[in-house]
Amino acid sequence: MSGKKSGNILLVVSITMQAPRKDILIPLLLLAVITFIMIFSGGCGCNQIFTVENLSHQNYSTITSIPSSGVLEVYHFHETKQCYSCRVLGELAKETMNTSFMQEMDEGKIFFRSVNIQLPENAEIVSRFVPTSSSLMIGYTDEAGFHAENQIQLWYKLGDKIAFGEELSGVIRKRLSTVHA
Repeated sequence: MSGKKSGNILLVVSITMQAPRKDILIPLLLLAVITFIMIFSGGCGCNQIFTVENLSHQNYSTITSIPSSGVLEVYHFHETKQCYSCRVLGELAKETMNTSFMQEMDEGKIFFRSVNIQLPENAEIVSRFVPTSSSLMIGYTDEAGFHAENQIQLWYKLGDKIAFGEELSGVIRKRLSTVHA
């Protein structure tokens, strides 16, 4: 403690040094590790590998047909129970598709669907795209054959609707030129 007299006012300054609180340090460290894992895992915490063998028998809407070649396919693959980030991925994708590509979807140039991978009825599309987690994937056929691309970069844009829409639109426009060249 130190004091300084200035006129009739006495200023007292007290400096205390505290050691870091261990009860807060451990949870913060754990939170940092979990955040790091989620960011660099290429998706959310729903990292179940989707295979035909682990599909459950539930009754939800399904994909009834697979588009013919020459159509750009855009799918949001997800489980029945989705985390917040997985739902946002699907909502932003749907909004982008409906606002930027409605004409192309109406003309049959683009096929967009949200696919529950846990439904046995969707096994064919799941085995064709082989999503490794909740994903937004684009499929197209060119002279080299069929390609399925996981749009991992979109996970990093979930907090910015405009950036998400611009990124997805850019990839789709590029692929449309490949499919319809």
